[in-house]
Amino acid sequence: MTFKKGVKWADGSETTVRSASIRQMLRYANRTDYILLVVGVALCVLSGALMPLNSVFFKGMTDTLMKGQADYVNGTLDLDWYSDAVLHNVRLYAWLGFFMFVTSNISNFSRFQMSCLFTVCERQIHEIRKRYFAAVLKQEIGWFDTNETGVLTTKMSSGIDRIKDGMGDKCGVLLQAIATFIFGVLLGLSYSSTFKQALTITSRRELLAHEKAGGVANEVIAGIRTVISFNAQYSEVARTTFKQALTITSRRELLAHEKAGGVANEVIAGVRTVISFNAQYSEVARLSAYIYRYTEHLKNARKMGVTKALVTGIFTGAFLFIMFASMGFIFWQVYGTTLVLSGEVTPGTVFGVFWAVFGGAIRLGQASPQIGVVISAKIAAGDILSIIDREPEIDCMSREGSCPPKVEGLIEFCNIHFRYPSRPEVKILKGITFKAEPGQTVALVGHSGCGKSTVVGLLLRYYDQQAGTLMIDGVPIRDFNIEWLRNTVGVVSQEPVLFAATIEENLRMGNELVTEHEMIQACIMANAHEFITKLPRVCYNLIIDTLL
Repeated sequence: MTFKKGVKWADGSETTVRSASIRQMLRYANRTDYILLVVGVALCVLSGALMPLNSVFFKGMTDTLMKGQADYVNGTLDLDWYSDAVLHNVRLYAWLGFFMFVTSNISNFSRFQMSCLFTVCERQIHEIRKRYFAAVLKQEIGWFDTNETGVLTTKMSSGIDRIKDGMGDKCGVLLQAIATFIFGVLLGLSYSSTFKQALTITSRRELLAHEKAGGVANEVIAGIRTVISFNAQYSEVARTTFKQALTITSRRELLAHEKAGGVANEVIAGVRTVISFNAQYSEVARLSAYIYRYTEHLKNARKMGVTKALVTGIFTGAFLFIMFASMGFIFWQVYGTTLVLSGEVTPGTVFGVFWAVFGGAIRLGQASPQIGVVISAKIAAGDILSIIDREPEIDCMSREGSCPPKVEGLIEFCNIHFRYPSRPEVKILKGITFKAEPGQTVALVGHSGCGKSTVVGLLLRYYDQQAGTLMIDGVPIRDFNIEWLRNTVGVVSQEPVLFAATIEENLRMGNELVTEHEMIQACIMANAHEFITKLPRVCYNLIIDTLL
């Protein structure tokens, strides 16, 4: 994965701009996906390559019409030859139209070509979405302190949608444009050999004339190469600058939308709790701060979106200006003043080269907005794949660690020092040391933020201490299997968390093999059994957002 230089924000923070390669975006592709991808790309190239052929037939038709006009004025027009030549070019145009119709209706407009690309895209998106969700669930609690839930859900929705846009039809359109441009340039550079093979040579005199025309065409191509060399140097600098500017603005826009989504999620997620305490009026003043934050993030996103569009427009316009100015220079310096007037090259060749090269350039310019879509997809993929690849510092799904069959319950905190990842400048625990004997009741008393809940979090290995040793029965807590540890240590929180499931499913969260009798006993101990039995469906009632 490639990393660009950091993006600085107004608050002084800096974010690394990540950009995944196309190969990394296809990391989960199998043999079937690659077959579909090759077929889709091949059809894109075929569809794009057919468009420059128009210049070949345009060249032939132009030369035929102009020669016919000259012969008619001179009184030497051969009507049979003229009619056959015109009909020949008309038939070529008809065949070109037929093949473009076939490739357009079968491959371009959501038929075979796009269906191949869409199938590959959807299969990759499904796998990325699944692995991203699994990777998020696998991370340690400390990681969520520095990564807001709203931002993570925004990545899963809009972030993956951006990847889908960049890997689907937009990528196909861009491939077609690139193929049109490349084949147009190659066709323009190969006119001398192409038409010497295509024309019928009937005499020695005509053969010498065609050889001379080939030499002249090579001179023309040499002039074009000079201009193209200049354009290539400009294009390389412009491409690098354009890509870098577009990457940074796209990344800033994406981050602004993610932050706005995080603020919205924070407000909406807690609205039921606010209403349940009838505190909506007291929250209005505090809500204005959320509205301000949300609005500021949206303003940043809009600003970056406008900047990205401006960058795209400037570079696209500059590219087309240089290309057309170069072609004008060729007309004036090479064709107009030298070759055409001397009769050494036909006007049809002039226009053939022109439309072959610049038809491709125009097509590429029209597809330039898709470049921004693909870059946005690569940036979004960089963020998401970095989360998928991240190994948690505390892996709750790991099978490593000991699982003692019996626990006495001796808990020892020995010179524990701890800071939260989200607040590394604030030291919560400063060398705390105590021992809790089996069966002993220990109370931790102190003001809010002194570390009472932190002690429990360390005991459950939600976090790891930066210094000191935490032991159970004389064994460092890091040597235990995490799943075993959290099943062994029972915790009753001040604010219980209920999931959007039935009462029975919530009871089975701690132990899937629990019996009905054990669930009833647990409800009795929690003073919840009486009101549960009065519910219409008893323990099968659905809990939605912590409410029955």
